[in-house]
Amino acid sequence: MKITNSFFISGLIFSVLSSCASTQNTSEAIRALASLAGNSARFVLPKPKEVYELEGHFSVTSKTVIDFQELASEEDRYAANLLRDELLSNGNSSASAGEGRITLNRVKEWSEKERKLGAEGYVLVVTSAGIEAKATTSRGLFYAAQTLLQLADRREGKIEIPAVRIVDWPDVNDRMVLYDLRLDNLNLDYTKRWIHELSRMKINQFMIFMSGDYVYQKYPFVAPPEKLTLEKLRELKRYAREHHIALIPHVESLGHAQGVLKHEQFKDMRLGPDNTYAYSPCTPKTYSLLHDFYSELVPEFDQSDLFHVGGDEVWDFNKDARCHDLIAQYGQEYIYSHHIQRLENDLRLMKRRTAIWSDMLLKHPAAAEGIDRETVIFDWDYSEDYKRFDDFPSLAFFKNLGFRNIYATAAVLGFRDMYPLYPVAFQNIRGFTQAALRENIKSVCVTIWEMQPGNNAESYLYGLAWGSHIMWSSQSTDAEDFNRRFASSWFGIRDEGAAAHLDKAIWFPWRMTGSSKVTERDVEGYWQIEHRTADLLYQEFESFAGEIKADELARLPGESERLLQHLDVATSSIQWLGRLSQGNQITIQSMEMTNSFYRYLAHKIAALSRLASGYQSAYASGDPQKILGVLDSGLREVGALKLEFPLLRAHLRLAIAERNRSPAELSDIKDSFRSLKKFLGRLAKARADVANGIPAPAPKDLALESAPYP
Repeated sequence: MKITNSFFISGLIFSVLSSCASTQNTSEAIRALASLAGNSARFVLPKPKEVYELEGHFSVTSKTVIDFQELASEEDRYAANLLRDELLSNGNSSASAGEGRITLNRVKEWSEKERKLGAEGYVLVVTSAGIEAKATTSRGLFYAAQTLLQLADRREGKIEIPAVRIVDWPDVNDRMVLYDLRLDNLNLDYTKRWIHELSRMKINQFMIFMSGDYVYQKYPFVAPPEKLTLEKLRELKRYAREHHIALIPHVESLGHAQGVLKHEQFKDMRLGPDNTYAYSPCTPKTYSLLHDFYSELVPEFDQSDLFHVGGDEVWDFNKDARCHDLIAQYGQEYIYSHHIQRLENDLRLMKRRTAIWSDMLLKHPAAAEGIDRETVIFDWDYSEDYKRFDDFPSLAFFKNLGFRNIYATAAVLGFRDMYPLYPVAFQNIRGFTQAALRENIKSVCVTIWEMQPGNNAESYLYGLAWGSHIMWSSQSTDAEDFNRRFASSWFGIRDEGAAAHLDKAIWFPWRMTGSSKVTERDVEGYWQIEHRTADLLYQEFESFAGEIKADELARLPGESERLLQHLDVATSSIQWLGRLSQGNQITIQSMEMTNSFYRYLAHKIAALSRLASGYQSAYASGDPQKILGVLDSGLREVGALKLEFPLLRAHLRLAIAERNRSPAELSDIKDSFRSLKKFLGRLAKARADVANGIPAPAPKDLALESAPYP
């Protein structure tokens, strides 16, 4: 359906709205209007709220002019610069009348006739004669520009933008991504790319999670220069400002403090002599050190007044003798709340709001009594229980306690895994965001945690794109629609088959149908169990069988074969995406890396399982020829794994060079290769002994005995 003039649009809006019986049906009316839109905005991510198609299209040429009206400022020019750099082929050349203009119009306020779209909302109108974007802030104009870029059809050597009217605004005001720096380096170019891509998806806050990951001027030994430095931070901050993203610091100030406390210079601040996990809240030295950290970071992180101090997953203060008297007199809840109070007081003098995690207050509600209600609560719940994706009672708990600033914190869960758990992540992000909005909470953070063995930061961006999509347009939960938008905005692919190929390439651990149904699985296996792949990938070869029961050994080869079938399908789709991709080839490389590590894992588990179960059976038979046959097969199959290590190293080195990965994992690969050679030597000796008539070693002596049943 084509809408050809504003009078028709107004009449249509009035007609649909009038058909609603009450104001509670207004959202239904808006959805009905949006459904009238054709295909113009079907590739825009996040999905715009309201889209009305007009007649024709606007053709972009090198002479297209970018124009300002009224409140032009330096920040307004960020949107203009973005359009100039990514849309105009030869810059903003002068043009005569009628050659087409893109007007960025920042108005003082929304007029009486317009709905109040807030500080980040915008109206974008594209006609064949020109384009106008209107917003009340420079950020709103920037988001209009991002939508305009995604509307552009760049095929056939020209740029055309369909005529359309878009009215858009976010559901969530504070749309944050947390980046865990602990197991990564900080490559400035790669991190700037994250800022660029997250801004395209209309993320407006980027929190950097640090333990010992900043090179402090007063304590330069805390972190190596490959981490975050003052120079990197200042450049990153400049770049983030241009992309309307606020950088926010997260400094672990109680638990998860190994990055700092591992240094002997800080042993007096440990919660007990050998406890490098947590700071002691019972010594003034802790607060002196944290004050030094904050004093360096606060002036540099000046784009927001928010400062996150952590405070999660830590208790047992009785491990420190210095805390015993206070615990006896007041209890551990007092220790916790008093610690947070001291940090709050310090940061308040620096004009910063303190943020903390929620879990300790949920477990120990009495600890909340002494904490300022202006403290920002990051209520995290990653909902690994598939039956609980819509139930988040903790939000109401903190509201009832009187806390006024709450972030619903979901995750692209991938902690200690080779790959994000996307079935959990998609449901968690969707459910928690919608639950927050039902509680009128409009701050959401999506986290990523510790890129673990075989993984790298790039694997999480697909999930963060889903998070940005839901935070902006919380009811747009159709995964197939999202996949189509992601394929276009990320890879520039508008082929009808893109959504299915993307699904096969990314969702391979759970299905290979390409259906885009989040809950669908057509296979189950060991690689879907949380933490299991991380445990198995670099596990020493000689310790594998002893941790696996006999029935599992019999099952694992078949599961590995099914995984390999899925990997073959994923490889085909990755290659398809790579051939058609117009950008973000680095993501294709990351997908290839994931595929290679999973393929190696499948081969390793299948080979070791067949060898262990086969040897146990042959040994029980007492037949030397059967034993020799099993050892020969094992030497061939396990030995073939050596051929895969060069590819794994190559992938990892590329991730280290270009995708923020820390080089620490190279030592894990080296140790694993050494373990493989040692195991093969043990098998070869046993094979030679049996061939020479020496009795075969027992399965236990070859590290091939199954784990006992409990």
